Amino acid sequence: MLGQRWKFPILWHLADEGPLRYNELKRGIPLITNIMLNINLKNYTFLDGESNANRRN
Repeated sequence: MLGQRWKFPILWHLADEGPLRYNELKRGIPLITNIMLNINLKNYTFLDGESNANRRN
């Protein structure tokens, strides 16, 4: 599946540091591309059917 490589690092940073803005998370995982981070954050609704990534306008 696309992006499985990044699942653990993203969840690790979110669990360790709490809510982060997009760029803060991106800085914490320097090798991830913007596309892969976006795809993974959009797909993280798999946990209990609720999204852990809240979008703000």
